[in-house]
Amino acid sequence: MSLATISIVGNLAKEPELFNLNNGQKKTTLVLAVNSFKTDKNKREKRTDYYKVETWDRLADLANTYLHKGNQVTVSGKFVMEKWVDREGNSRITPTVQANQLAFPPRQRPSDSEPRRSEVISRDASTGSVLDAVPLEAGMVQDEVQTAPRPAVENSDSHYDEPGNSEESEEENADGESKDEPDDDSEDAFATLDGTVVSVPPDDDSAALSYQKASEIKMSA
Repeated sequence: MSLATISIVGNLAKEPELFNLNNGQKKTTLVLAVNSFKTDKNKREKRTDYYKVETWDRLADLANTYLHKGNQVTVSGKFVMEKWVDREGNSRITPTVQANQLAFPPRQRPSDSEPRRSEVISRDASTGSVLDAVPLEAGMVQDEVQTAPRPAVENSDSHYDEPGNSEESEEENADGESKDEPDDDSEDAFATLDGTVVSVPPDDDSAALSYQKASEIKMSA
């Protein structure tokens, strides 16, 4: 059942899982740990909720390539309560976000003489088309439209451990050592604004990053 379109910020509790479906589609599943805090009788308590995040096709490729356990990620998409049956035959409900945008802060390094390059991705919700990612020099915009097939039923034997929430004072998955920046071997990071997802090399200064709104991108059939 669809509830709302939401945006959440959290840390990856495990490595992304990529599935290649029989119809040629790709799907990457993420588990996002989201922390919240409340004060009760002058005592500050932490609550951790876990969300399953589904990404498809080009966005699935980006998530599988650039995201790792512990990365901080912003996810926007449709929030649904997914019903499923565990190995023991028990009915379960999983809070799931069907993502159409992902974002995380680019890793900062000392600037060099290389021109800044970015990568732009956007999904057209009305047609199901995806603007393919194209490397750009700073200040340039270029796009190419591809037809994205409709999501298919996943054909995989993989099982998902039940997500939920925790009141524990310490949560390893949500507070790992490297939550605030990508692993050292990741090459890029991408950010999003107004319906546009932008990929930026790790040597870019995030403060200098300029965004191009989705409404300003001219789509060609």
